[in-house]
Order: sequence, then structure tokens, then C-alpha cells
Amino acid sequence: MKSRFLLRSRNEKWFQAAIDLRKEIDLVCLSFAMTLEINESLGVAFLKPLSSEAEDTIAFQVGRRRTLGPLASALVYKLRHQRLQFYLSPTNDSAPLVTLEELREFLQNFNSAKVDSLFERSFRRSLEELSELQIIIETKQESGVYEITPLCEILLPLDGIKDLKLRMEKYFNREPESGVEDVG
Repeated sequence: MKSRFLLRSRNEKWFQAAIDLRKEIDLVCLSFAMTLEINESLGVAFLKPLSSEAEDTIAFQVGRRRTLGPLASALVYKLRHQRLQFYLSPTNDSAPLVTLEELREFLQNFNSAKVDSLFERSFRRSLEELSELQIIIETKQESGVYEITPLCEILLPLDGIKDLKLRMEKYFNREPESGVEDVG
């Protein structure tokens, strides 16, 4: 696995191989104090430590921890909420989608930049962060429409939404010092 997560929608062949070879993969993973977590309903597979203590003991971190910037963290909240709404009130779309303008408009609530170009750079950087992590995937090159992937549900479970919202409000109501830690 080149990245921390394997999405069925991005690579059906490798996802199916992980399902078919799960026993063999689990045997190998166990020797590294890890397990292969497969959520077939979400279409996500990823390696997970057996426990945080095991991860500390072997001094090897499963996946690279990333600290999201404040705007990217705020967007994760927005995306997770929008994904939840998609499944509560289904539309004709095949997947939960969000537009560039919806994301920009949401982040305007947290805009502390004095100059529009500073906000735009921060906004673009947050989109890049989320795209690199495969939390959002642009449907077509330069379309401005993004699919919200199931990683939102893995990184921010339902019970974490309220906590993240409180942390966001607290963070954005004071002078920023550093990024908000990622939710995964």
C-alpha cells in the first residue's frame, strides 16, 4: 500500500485483491503488530496497529501522521457533514459531491486574511492537502466539482463531528498560533 488508505473507487482491482488475500495479508501484518482493516460498505482498506501500545513498542508508526492546516481541518468538518447529509437525503448523484464555490463560501466564515490573495492561497493549499490525502477527488480535471470520499467517515466518525466543531470554534475565535491537528 503506497498510501495509508486504499479506496475501492480509485482501484477496484487492488481492493478486491486485498479482500481475496486477507488471511495471507493478516498473517504478514500480525508479524508487524498490525492488522488490515477493510470496510467493504465504505470501500476503504487500511493498515491499523493492533493497539497504540504496540505501535509505541515497535517504534513504528502505521501511516504518516499529518497535521492539517486550520482551513483544511475546517473543510473536513464541512465535508463530513455534507457526506452525512447526502446519505440522509439521497439525491440523483451517484456519490456525495461538493463544488469549489461551496467550499470557498464555507471558509469565508473563517477568513481572517486582510488580503483576498492570502485567503485564496490558503484555500488552495487546503484543497491540495485534502486531495493528497484522498479525502476529496476532483471528478474531472479543472471541473471544480469534488467527490467526498468515504475517508471522511474513517477520519471523522459521527461522534467526532461535535468535538471537531467545538475545537474549530475555539481555534478560529482566537489568534492562530499553529495548525489544528488532523482528525485521523
